Amino acid sequence: MATLHCSRLLPLIAAFCAFDTGAVSADNPLERHLVIGPTPTFQSGDTVRQEGVFEIALKPAAEVVYPLRSNDMVLTNNGGLVTVENVPTGRYAILLSQKARLEVVQLQPFAPIPVILGDAESDLGLATISAKGGPLALQLSGVPTSSITVAVIPISEQR
Repeated sequence: MATLHCSRLLPLIAAFCAFDTGAVSADNPLERHLVIGPTPTFQSGDTVRQEGVFEIALKPAAEVVYPLRSNDMVLTNNGGLVTVENVPTGRYAILLSQKARLEVVQLQPFAPIPVILGDAESDLGLATISAKGGPLALQLSGVPTSSITVAVIPISEQR
């Protein structure tokens, strides 16, 4: 079973890994594991054109207007919301540079998407989702820092 999960992540890792240890930042766990180079930065509330790797500048979580807030959402520390516009139907891996509460909302039709969390012991947040296509809202909360790096990468369904 572990081999099956690893084989699904290999295309994800190969898609954006560059093993240039000189560019690694000790402050960013995502860069420590997957050196990805410079990333565009978006403000909470911005729209991102497509999946990929980007940074989100956060604000206090209590000030963020989330389209669909669950009862157990953490409104402490910092949070943010980014809408990814053009997400084709399929499975996606979402990697976070640090631990955070992640909720994903499919905007057409308007519904929460179950998030399957990865290894809780890791310093990286790793989740997988199945999207029906169209815009997705990534809702983040409980982040102790003022920004977070996010990677939204398609996972192939090879078996």
